[in-house]
Amino acid sequence: MIDSTDPTHPTTMSMPSGYYQNDANKCSSLRRSPLILSSFAALRAAKLALYQASEKAISAKAALDKKRSELLATDGAITGPNKEAREAKVDQLCWPEMATLEAAEAEKRKAAHEADQAALVVTEIQWLIRNDEATAALVR
Repeated sequence: MIDSTDPTHPTTMSMPSGYYQNDANKCSSLRRSPLILSSFAALRAAKLALYQASEKAISAKAALDKKRSELLATDGAITGPNKEAREAKVDQLCWPEMATLEAAEAEKRKAAHEADQAALVVTEIQWLIRNDEATAALVR
């Protein structure tokens, strides 16, 4: 996972000092900036973490569904006077799988948030580059 508390992490970094001043020479220098490289690397890492968290959540859901199916298919394992009581019994027997699924879904939500934050940084940089190109064209 990406550590967004790291001061060098792109989502906590700001643009270089004095960047927002109009200067036609900054466009080419920003394109080679380590900030761009690290921002795209952070976006790739965040997207990969999101994919892995999604796969983990899918696996946890499949494990829960399998356990529920096995319990319901077993004759006499789930008894109760009505449907609600039997469902409560199944839920009680599946609580470890449910807890695993909840944790995996929480991890997926966190990874999605981090991917969104990294994408925002990349989008801001792209916008600034386009803005610099337009400003440079006007200055010429």
